[in-house]
Amino acid sequence: MKSKLSTLALALLLWSAVTAVAQPGTLYRGRLDPAALATGIMGGVRLERVEHGKLPVLPASFSRASSVYTDEIEWSAAGRDGKIRVVVAEAVSGKWFACADLDGDSKYQIEECGYFVPGKQEDSSDPEVRFSVPSRVGPFRRLPLVLMLPAVGDAGKDAGYPKLTYTGSVYARGAVDIAGQRTLITMGVSLSKGGLVDPRNTTVGLDGNGNGKIDGNGPPLESSVAENEDLVFKVGNRYVTVKSVDPATGDVVVEERSASDYITIDRVIGGTIPNFTFTDFDGRERKLSDFAGKYVLLDF
Repeated sequence: MKSKLSTLALALLLWSAVTAVAQPGTLYRGRLDPAALATGIMGGVRLERVEHGKLPVLPASFSRASSVYTDEIEWSAAGRDGKIRVVVAEAVSGKWFACADLDGDSKYQIEECGYFVPGKQEDSSDPEVRFSVPSRVGPFRRLPLVLMLPAVGDAGKDAGYPKLTYTGSVYARGAVDIAGQRTLITMGVSLSKGGLVDPRNTTVGLDGNGNGKIDGNGPPLESSVAENEDLVFKVGNRYVTVKSVDPATGDVVVEERSASDYITIDRVIGGTIPNFTFTDFDGRERKLSDFAGKYVLLDF
């Protein structure tokens, strides 16, 4: 009798473990952070020198400057006409700084100015100034604006005016509770559409292996670009897709899907590539399985 009870208990344990793994249709919820992050260099302008008699009024700590340049950058999150007037100048100390009219009042406050420091952008080491801009775009209360100035050492020469580059896109970062596991999520934000986060038409990332970051190389695949489609990711032993994002609150809904919906081929030694058919160079219909046991080079 004891043996039968032990067997029944083991069977129930195995059954509960299986049902806990596969629950397609289950919804998990999370939220995006209210502050977005900067990504990518999307814009650039060639600055124009400001004549001495037309120098803008700057905060006292930035007022003693030479080689002053200015122009407008197009930033869709700026509101109004989508433009922000910027001033770039060299201080007497030899340091370069930037001021940005973030509130559109044609004045420059102390919090709208900063000195260029070593860059943090992934694709650039150019000196940069970072601004946190108050915003009503989507669920975000602040948006990042990063100004970068290549070759600042040559910027003061009469022969050439400096080129200013800046981040024109942002991405959202947050977390979703997937079956008790806090999972990092990232998604691209459309500033031109009022902060829209459309998981079916943007870059989506989910921390599948639970290490607290989005890895560029799998397995499992943790980031991809959606083009009018549901991206299915493997998170632990579950397969999920981002179902929706509330544009007002930033609330995220993730839906569990069947394993068969996961069509990504993870690059892993010993992994199996699904069988498929193709036409060879001689016009014959073939299958990948025809080459079982042989070395095959796949060129897509």
